[in-house]
Amino acid sequence: MYLKSLVLKGFKSFADRSALALEPGITAVVGPNGSGKSNISDAVLWVLGERNAKNLRGQAMEDVIFAGSSARKATGLAEVDLVLDNSDGTLPVDFAEVAITRRMYRSGESEYLINGVVARRMDVLDILHDTGLGTGTHSIISQGSLDSILQSKPEDRRALIEEAAGVLKHKQRKAKSERKLEHMDQHLARVKDVAAEVERQLGPLERKAKRARAYQGLSAELSELTLALAVDDLRVLQRAWDEAVERERALDEELVQKKAAIAEAEARAEELQERIRRESADAGELAKTHRRASSAVERFDGATLLLHEKRRAAQAREAELRVALEAGKARRAAAEAERAQAAAQVGEVRAERERADADVARLAEEHASLTERHRALDREAAALTEARRGAERAQEQARRELAATQESLASGLAHVKLIEGHGKELELQLQRSQTDAAALAEAAAAAGAALEALADREAAARGAVSTAFAAREAARTALEEARDEASLLASEIKGLEEVERASAAAGPARAWLLDHSDELSCALAPLSHVLRAEAGSEALVERLLGGDVA
Repeated sequence: MYLKSLVLKGFKSFADRSALALEPGITAVVGPNGSGKSNISDAVLWVLGERNAKNLRGQAMEDVIFAGSSARKATGLAEVDLVLDNSDGTLPVDFAEVAITRRMYRSGESEYLINGVVARRMDVLDILHDTGLGTGTHSIISQGSLDSILQSKPEDRRALIEEAAGVLKHKQRKAKSERKLEHMDQHLARVKDVAAEVERQLGPLERKAKRARAYQGLSAELSELTLALAVDDLRVLQRAWDEAVERERALDEELVQKKAAIAEAEARAEELQERIRRESADAGELAKTHRRASSAVERFDGATLLLHEKRRAAQAREAELRVALEAGKARRAAAEAERAQAAAQVGEVRAERERADADVARLAEEHASLTERHRALDREAAALTEARRGAERAQEQARRELAATQESLASGLAHVKLIEGHGKELELQLQRSQTDAAALAEAAAAAGAALEALADREAAARGAVSTAFAAREAARTALEEARDEASLLASEIKGLEEVERASAAAGPARAWLLDHSDELSCALAPLSHVLRAEAGSEALVERLLGGDVA
């Protein structure tokens, strides 16, 4: 067996990868001092498993890594690869060449490889055991070792002779076998001690086994009884659950009825609101007609007064003419022309008087007609007032129905709270069942199958309770929605009431403005009659304007 090659990388002074080919025969390495000749032998010793840094001429194992120089940085890895020729089969491996590699990192980690496969240091030493290579052998003799060998004692030279003769490996194997036998003796003594202890405890253990068997029988009986008790509890829970489901179903039906009642109340409220709007519009039209009639009456009264004035003026004129006629009788003969003229004036006055009388008669007829129409308007206003009172009565009825609906909702909420109380009781019972089941599981492992079945039933009951809780939450959500809808309806009714109160409070002022709208040259109407909000924004407009829209 020969050394074929040696490859060094980062080992001591070999910073770069350096490969040395070793041919059969003697290979001599020459060079000046400090060129690294001794580092080659150190590399061979290190790759064969040397762990003593002093044998490698260093203080610590990290000293084998290239420490750097003025022109080169230090490396973090030292690696040596030694290739052995195994063509004669000296090494116990099926390879013609065996490459032993050792690496060491600056962090302190190291590894061995055999033909590129990670191995242990012991694997390397086992391969080299029968070859004389490795640590503790004299396959590598450093400078100065020859003198120590020549000056050694006979006992030391005997060790060298035994190593050369191959006896050392047998002694090492013998020592290893003796160590194994010593370990076996120690194990055998411990086994004997354990056997003696077991024999000593055999009697008490037999008694404990009897008690354990008796306990198993009693535990099985206890498990059966506990299981039967748990089944009874489960039946009670099931009956309670069925009752809760039935109560919940009845509550759902009642909730549906309440929702229908609320929807009906909302429809009636909308109908009343629309009716109020229509009646308000009719009231505006009647007010306009009343104003026009009042204006016509006033114009008629003015025309009547004017005609009366004209009539009085004509009568005064006639009296004056009569006086003039009587006074002019003396001058009758001399003033025939003036008399004719006066007669003509009298005829004109009489014609004008006749026309005035006709106008007075016609205006009287118009006054009677307007008076009748005014009475009709008063009757319509009275009918409108009665209709408004009917709307108020309907609104009051809707308010009472809303109050009844709210009372029904409160009753439904009480039912829901009752169901919640039953649910909590069921949950407490379920927790007690779970506690009992856990105690049974700890007390009797032999009844595992029965307890698993009970756990499945309990899980089903827990799922049913969870479903009940979910249904309860759904009912609570629906109840809250119904309550919100009822609150919204109450707010709308309250807004209508405020509008009605504001309309009643502003009645005189609004009537005066409506009566004098013709004089103001503009159309007057309540803001609530002309203001229109987009769909969905009515509540926002109402909050912004407050009660000023009446």
